[in-house]
Amino acid sequence: MASQSLQPGTYPAHPDCFSVCESQKGNLMVVIRVLLDGTDMTLNYYGVIAYSDGTLSTKTIDSLKEWSGWDGVDPYWFMDHAQELQQVPVDVVTENETFTGNDGQQRVGARVKFINRPNSGRSALPQVADRSAILAKFGARLRANAATGKKFVPGQAAAAPAASAPAASSKPAAKPAPNASPAAAPFRPAASPQMLPSHNATDCWELFLEKVAPLNLSDTDRNNKWFALCDSVNASGQDAIEANREWNKVWVAVTKLDVKSGELGI
Repeated sequence: MASQSLQPGTYPAHPDCFSVCESQKGNLMVVIRVLLDGTDMTLNYYGVIAYSDGTLSTKTIDSLKEWSGWDGVDPYWFMDHAQELQQVPVDVVTENETFTGNDGQQRVGARVKFINRPNSGRSALPQVADRSAILAKFGARLRANAATGKKFVPGQAAAAPAASAPAASSKPAAKPAPNASPAAAPFRPAASPQMLPSHNATDCWELFLEKVAPLNLSDTDRNNKWFALCDSVNASGQDAIEANREWNKVWVAVTKLDVKSGELGI
């Protein structure tokens, strides 16, 4: 229930009961009623773990896993283990919200914003960034620095040593024999078509960031779009793209993204 007297803050509590449901927007939620320690006050936490389009809310999932021991697979696990979870101490972070009561009047009450492990806010480390996204963005620089010890400049490959010109012969050129037929012109292979520029993970990631900037995506949505684009190039994802040197294909896919409609259409 909502409380008008509870001030925003962090309070020790225990889970009381659990439910799994979908919101009116079609979002999948784990709903947890918590009992504040030393009181008879209960508050509900509405944890969205997946949105209606199928995108996962990884931040919420990781938070639930951290304090409960859930493996992140079946949300009904919370209902199956409700009795054990009632013994797990947690901290709840509350904030004020405005809601409309049954009488139609607006009121301000408390709601649970986060459920955390006890004392997790003390000297807490920042949330670990997504590994695949970080390596896609910085991996080429790190590899180049490890291999050469030199500063990495995007788009500049190490220059190949120039081939030395053949030394001039000190012997005079031989004269053609009398009545000899003209020498055939030396064979020259046809010029090969110009190669496409070679793009890497960093090039593709930075171009992708430029493309999606007008959409103002959250980090989770942006990363999901990136992974979807990589999957569209190679169904095995960006690890396979890296192994098969297919970043040129990713570059082309990024250049074809259309953000005018407000959607990428991946």
